[in-house]
This record gives sequence, structure tokens and C-alpha cells, in this order.
Amino acid sequence: SLQSAREALINGNPGLQGEQLGRALAIIGELQAALNMEEGGEIAANLNDLYSFLTVEISQANITKDVTRLNNAIKTVAPLTEAWVELASRPKKVEVARVGGRPIEGSRSVAFQATF
Repeated sequence: SLQSAREALINGNPGLQGEQLGRALAIIGELQAALNMEEGGEIAANLNDLYSFLTVEISQANITKDVTRLNNAIKTVAPLTEAWVELASRPKKVEVARVGGRPIEGSRSVAFQATF
């Protein structure tokens, strides 16, 4: 979405730019809302700060039509996207628990998935 918004900004397509930036902001908002600040400790606090930074950069890029701010957001989110993709591609571990004498399979889900 950020890459598409960047191209739309450069090509003067405000409709597509707004749509794609809105999608990116929605994803970041969901990720930020999912943080467990009580149990996440320093990692959650750092991610919260990062998501806040991204929100400001993307919003300001949209308001001011500043490609540099959008590039900053893209550069910031690129390593996160790579990490999310790697986590999502890992096989899920299956755990077997016994309830009432019969096995019940459950799987651990990936912490988060996002497509930027």
C-alpha cells in the first residue's frame, strides 16, 4: 500500500494515493491496537512508538504531498514487513492436549501478519 501510494503521489493520482494511505494507516492502527502494553514490556512500548511515528509520517506525507516523508515510512516499515512475512511462513506448531481423556489438537497462531 505504501509503495502504491508513493507511485500515486508521484503520478498525481490523489484518489489512489488516499485509498492506499488509508489502507496502510488502517493496518498500522490494527497492529498498534493489538499491542499488549502490560505484558509486552519494552518491545511493546518500542513498537507503539514506531507505529505512532509511521502514522505521523504517512499522515504528513498525505497532507503535504511530501514524497520524502513517505519514503521514510517505507524505509522504516521494510524490515518489519520482512520479519512479518518470515513469521507467517513458519510452520505452525501443533500441540496435543487431553481433555476428558481424549486428545484435542490446537495450534499456536502467528503473532501478527500484515501486508504492506
